[in-house]
Amino acid sequence: MSDIDLVLLAGENKNKIALIAGTGTNCVGWIGGVKYKTGGLGKDLADQGSGYWMSKKAIELAVKSYDRRGKTTSLQTSVVKFYKVKKIPDLKELFRKSDFYKSDFAALVPTIVKCASSGDELSNKILEYAGLELAMHVIAIYKQTMFKNCNIICTGNIFKIEKVKMSFEKHLKKRINQQLINYLKHPTFSYGIKYFS
Repeated sequence: MSDIDLVLLAGENKNKIALIAGTGTNCVGWIGGVKYKTGGLGKDLADQGSGYWMSKKAIELAVKSYDRRGKTTSLQTSVVKFYKVKKIPDLKELFRKSDFYKSDFAALVPTIVKCASSGDELSNKILEYAGLELAMHVIAIYKQTMFKNCNIICTGNIFKIEKVKMSFEKHLKKRINQQLINYLKHPTFSYGIKYFS
């Protein structure tokens, strides 16, 4: 049983949509006895709104800032400092290493949040768009089902970022009349025990 299936076990036995947002993203709905799914296709296809996605966006903006193709951002110096390289072009060799993983990209997220808190415009946009992308996972399932009374269950470290969480809720409220959102802290552990005991 996958993490997302364990999240669906949370709460009462009602129609629900579960969304995980951590290093990657995955969203599944169980409505009227039918399973619906968006995302969960990996970093190259459908990890929008995840820690990996946010970090990739930040690195792209840092590169554009460095070579003057984009706006100046504090991400430029912050990315260099975080990955312990001398300058932006040095990232190329680092990222090509076989032991540089998806989680190594996602580890940049706290740095993005710090830049955003310091007033960096582009960092704040990343957090805003992450919330929008996460909301679109849920909205996509909602549109398929047109079910107006379902619980939304969310978990993952990305929802601990207040600006992302606020953006997520804002975009959900704007597009669907849905306010039943439950945020879980450790669903895969606690509900796994409950399910298999």
